[in-house]
Amino acid sequence: RAVGPEHSVVGQRDALWVDLANLTAGSKYAGTSFILPGHGELAAEMSDNFFAQTPILKDDGFTISEVTLKGIKLLENVEPEAMLTIETDGAPFNALGRWIKPLDGDDEHRELTFQFDSPAMLGLIREDGTVGPISLILTLKEGETYPFSDLLYMATGGIPN
Repeated sequence: RAVGPEHSVVGQRDALWVDLANLTAGSKYAGTSFILPGHGELAAEMSDNFFAQTPILKDDGFTISEVTLKGIKLLENVEPEAMLTIETDGAPFNALGRWIKPLDGDDEHRELTFQFDSPAMLGLIREDGTVGPISLILTLKEGETYPFSDLLYMATGGIPN
C-alpha cells in the first residue's frame, strides 16, 4: 500500500526511505535489500599493500612536515583526516594534519598527503637528531579508521638550533 499525500511523512526529508520500505508491503513473501548511503560501503579503494607500507614523515626542519600514504583512492565526498602522534619524554604530542587535495580531474590519484607543523620547529627533535616513536591514525569517515605505527622520520632540510 502506497503512502498517500495525507500521510504525515510525505514531504519530510526521509520520505524516500519510507517509499522504498513500502515497495515490499504488498506481499508477506516479498523482500529486498539496499545499502543506505554512507552505511556499509568503504570510503576508499585500497591496494593489497596499503597496510604493509611504512609511511615516512618528511620534515623540512623549519615549517612543515609531510606524510604520504600510497595505494589508496578515495571515493566521492570523503574528507580524510590524519592524527599524528609523536612520543616525547613528557606527554605525547598530537597534531591534526592538513589534507593536500589532488588536482581536479585527477581520477587516478592513488595517494593521500597530509601536512603537519615541523617537529624540528616545535622542538620535538632530540639532541642526537632522533625523534620518539611516531604513529598516525587515518580517518576516512566516522568509524572507519586505519592506524599506522612506527613511521620513519626523515629530515629533508636543516634542523634549526
